[in-house]
Amino acid sequence: KAKIEEAKAAEAMVANLKKEIEKEVALRTEVMKGKEMLEASFQGKVDQLQLEQKQISTTRASADKEIAAKNQELKKMEKIVAELRSSIDREAKLKDEALRSNAELERTLQKKTEELKKEISSVNSNAEKTIQSKNDEIKEMAN
Repeated sequence: KAKIEEAKAAEAMVANLKKEIEKEVALRTEVMKGKEMLEASFQGKVDQLQLEQKQISTTRASADKEIAAKNQELKKMEKIVAELRSSIDREAKLKDEALRSNAELERTLQKKTEELKKEISSVNSNAEKTIQSKNDEIKEMAN
């Protein structure tokens, strides 16, 4: 009888252990399912983040190209502005030289005009003297 009871107790213990093992297997299965769901969820987020990172990289590369193009354009514009400034400076110098030359020509012309007026006045005076002298000679010859 004791052995029967011992066997029943062992069977009960084995049945309890089987139930606990089944519970443990069920819990581990639940944990594994949860883990797989979390892994799938995290993988989905990782995939999404990688896609966003690719989009950001593409956008950044595009922006870098645009910035480089704008910098090139800016350099060209700076060169054009520098050339225009140089051209304006040259034109200003030419204008100043032309104004100086014009002023110099006007002074020279004014001086020549004054000289010619004096010469004309002198020639007129000499001509009048010569005419007067010839008139006087004619009068004397007539007498």
